[in-house]
Amino acid sequence: MNEWLTSTVGIAEVSHDNPANLSTSIARLLEISGNPLSVLGPGQSVLIKPDLTCSPGGPHLKILRALVYVVAQTGATVYVGDSPWLVSESVQSVWRDLDLADLMAGAGATLVSFEKAELAPRVAEASVLYLPALLGEADLIINLGRLRRDRLAVLAGTMYNTLGCIPGYKPGQFPPEYDSVTAFNAVVVDVFAAVAPSFNLLQVGDENRDTARGGGFALLAGDDAVALETVAAPMVGASPDSIPAIRLAAESGLGIAWPEAIRVVQMGQAGRRRHRPYAAVRANWLNRPFVTRPFYRLRNRRPSLNTSRCGGCGRCVEVCPNRALALPEVPGPVLFREQLCVMCWHCHAVCERQAVSLRPPGGVWSWVGGADSAIR
Repeated sequence: MNEWLTSTVGIAEVSHDNPANLSTSIARLLEISGNPLSVLGPGQSVLIKPDLTCSPGGPHLKILRALVYVVAQTGATVYVGDSPWLVSESVQSVWRDLDLADLMAGAGATLVSFEKAELAPRVAEASVLYLPALLGEADLIINLGRLRRDRLAVLAGTMYNTLGCIPGYKPGQFPPEYDSVTAFNAVVVDVFAAVAPSFNLLQVGDENRDTARGGGFALLAGDDAVALETVAAPMVGASPDSIPAIRLAAESGLGIAWPEAIRVVQMGQAGRRRHRPYAAVRANWLNRPFVTRPFYRLRNRRPSLNTSRCGGCGRCVEVCPNRALALPEVPGPVLFREQLCVMCWHCHAVCERQAVSLRPPGGVWSWVGGADSAIR
């Protein structure tokens, strides 16, 4: 096989018992991928785009801190930038909730808000997008994503993560015409092409969820995000062919989605442990435009709780991006402020007891999706 037809993806497993080896793992993954940091030095800059929908103190922040440390060793200036994901809050509120300012200052990085950033045009295919000027000024862009389930992306990874480069990005305010699999993922691919990250890291699995299983999380790395997600999808029980962004990006020539053309380099036992499968990782026929346009509100299902299954662990509260969920003062089922729900389905994705099902808004259709009782 010709070398130019291949992409390389490195995989490292990080145990929850030994997260301190993160910096070493990241440095090794960079070497496997040709060490893009080798061209950096004082006077140059690196922009890191993380996924700040993560939990406070969770593994993603540990990866981010370790990555900043490794990059800072080159002498380059390190920036960490993002836009607000929450509908009702600013990105500064997200930083405060995650204690990110102190964390990044200690690691040697400067936080940058894309919410009110100076903009510059970036070209993607036939589109011109106005994105933060820092994307064009940085000598290297590192895209640090998390693999997680999403209503329209099916699986959200590194390509989806670049949506946070849109100034003031708030997915709950996306207009109805984007509420279809094809239309939404076309936007994802366009933004990814415009951002054009130099290097990608993808977290697969969560040490908080997998601790009881004796595991941790996997870290995948490479300069080809399409190949990265093609390798990652089977690790959580999904077929790459079922992920719209992978297919659209490959068709646009943005990366390789053919497994036989991807060289996988595993560190130690990496890749041998199958991470917890994500339930219902597939596109749904309800995501077709002829359904979503006339029935937009009916199709947007909201969380519903089976109180007999809820153990009150609070995991759903931790991942709720808009603080729509809260633990009660006395032990019991979680409390839900429906007006703040952005229908991201994160609570449904992380509930290990399968206590959260989905229903469209409105009582008449509350039986759709197997809802047992609304969270009130």
